[in-house]
Amino acid sequence: MCPGPNRIRLPTRVINVSSNPPRLLITRSEGITHGRYAALSYCWGGPQHVRTTQETISAYTDSIPMDGLPRTLQDGIIATRGLGLKYLWIDALCIIQEDEEDYRRELPHMAEIYNSAYVTISASTAATCRDGFLQPRQLKYKPIRLSARCPSGDRGSVLLMHDHLEAAQELDAIHKRGWTLQEHLLAPRLLLFGPVRMEFICLTRTHYDGGTPVPLGAPRPGLLGVGKSTLFAAQYGGFVREGTKKGFIQSLLYRTHLMDLALRMTGEAGEFNQLLVIHWGEIIAAYTARALGVPSDRLKAIAGIAKKMHRQELGRYLAGLYSTNLHVQLLWVRSEEQPLQRRPTGDYRAPSWSWAAIDGSVSLKIDPFNFQNFEKSIAIPRILQCEATPVSESDKYSSFASGILRIFGKTKSTTIQVDPQSRNLLLPAAYEGLSIIEDAITTSQDQVAEICFLIILEDQRSPLAVRLEGVVLYKVADDNYQRIGYFSGDGEPPRGSNTSWVEKEVSII
Repeated sequence: MCPGPNRIRLPTRVINVSSNPPRLLITRSEGITHGRYAALSYCWGGPQHVRTTQETISAYTDSIPMDGLPRTLQDGIIATRGLGLKYLWIDALCIIQEDEEDYRRELPHMAEIYNSAYVTISASTAATCRDGFLQPRQLKYKPIRLSARCPSGDRGSVLLMHDHLEAAQELDAIHKRGWTLQEHLLAPRLLLFGPVRMEFICLTRTHYDGGTPVPLGAPRPGLLGVGKSTLFAAQYGGFVREGTKKGFIQSLLYRTHLMDLALRMTGEAGEFNQLLVIHWGEIIAAYTARALGVPSDRLKAIAGIAKKMHRQELGRYLAGLYSTNLHVQLLWVRSEEQPLQRRPTGDYRAPSWSWAAIDGSVSLKIDPFNFQNFEKSIAIPRILQCEATPVSESDKYSSFASGILRIFGKTKSTTIQVDPQSRNLLLPAAYEGLSIIEDAITTSQDQVAEICFLIILEDQRSPLAVRLEGVVLYKVADDNYQRIGYFSGDGEPPRGSNTSWVEKEVSII
């Protein structure tokens, strides 16, 4: 299951750590195209002053003075040498910084860089590039050595250690950084240097420093970043009987024969497609709960996973969503545990119907029950057109220039007040049955706003009770709308003389 270590194609640039001092190696220029290399996953923690630029690249190909490097990068080189590897990939040194052309050329290869690395070294305890990760462990409880008789009859000893793992991972700075999620999930072999122990994770099992190996899929604190990984089981038709989120997601990323396997186990391609979308939602929830130093990297920092996970069954990639089962993905919602933020300004990031258009934590609200509700829904809107145009045809995952969603469904338009202080929408009394979760603080200075409720899911739970879920739209032009929120609640029966929902086409940009 783990990728073979032979004939690994080297990235454009790597650090040759076998030389002393180390130096930057431009692989093709020196005719060295294949070899084992490590990749370093770490937190920058602000501006990194030692980096490759057009001004420094020539000097770095001769030598990179160790004493001038931040401590985390020094430790990365020491660890790579200790593993017996010759090459190390570090983003700050192997991508030319402040060079847009080189950045655009290298960014689409991030998935391959971490996927092909012989091992990814995770500087889990280092909050910044200056902290380092090779230091004495921070043990709250010291190990206890006890005398014991071995099975052979000889006298020996056993070491009793407190299981710090779960608490330690909660504290690791690296699990709070957006970029490192894909660096970890894409790595076929991951070596984490934690505050209390080392952890080695491959595609078959997890090895703990001083502990018993755990098969991949057994319950353990999850790399998705928030508490314990949950178990998911029987509702998926026996395809995944038990395991962790990371275990299943890594199966998606590495088992190229997975679709055939799923069809043999479930008998239904549609069920497998739902499973793919459910776990894409899990990834998005974990990813958006992490921090990005540059908010505009919202799609860039997950592009490697999106590219690696993308397969024919998911359809087209649409700026953070997939065209297969798109209806259920449109019901993403901002986490109410975080304060409402302003809508990003500046360079275009994503269409408003994508979660990538806003900052902060979001949930795609995707689980098997959502799909069951859609199957029972009495009216699902028709998607007439959905496009997300990438900036470059050579990279369809990182940056987008525009997007549009044309959809025909049940709508209700109204004019509402905008709170002059908070800029929150004030729902009229006639809409008491609906609850709105806004995507972001509105930037409009208008005291009133013309909005439109568009039903995405209409679940008739009884002849007199209808559960509605949908999106709130703000009219920005004659026929164009911008998504500004999610709504849910109870509505009147969809058929009959008193219904007030109108079917029409809307274009969301």
